[in-house]
Amino acid sequence: MGLGYGWEKFSVAVQTAASSQAALQERLASCFVFGLFDMERDFFPDDETFERYQSLFAKTKEHFVTTPGGDTTVNMTDEEAAHCLKEICGVFSDIARAYGAQRYP
Repeated sequence: MGLGYGWEKFSVAVQTAASSQAALQERLASCFVFGLFDMERDFFPDDETFERYQSLFAKTKEHFVTTPGGDTTVNMTDEEAAHCLKEICGVFSDIARAYGAQRYP
């Protein structure tokens, strides 16, 4: 699967977060629900990017809650959720750059 799979999953996460009108915490939870759980090392271009993902995953998982209204990271502040969403965009950017270089050398 490799970088292409990582690109696909992060692409869906970024599109989901960007197109939602939900609270930041719900957008963040949706990113993980729609694909960012259990990503493997080979989906990332290097160890540094994978470690950024692991840190992001750990922080989000710590705050993740499933409620009758849906999944959320409700006990996270707006600032924390916004930081995590920006980090998702940053990781996606790193993956996209590497994937593009791989596909179009």
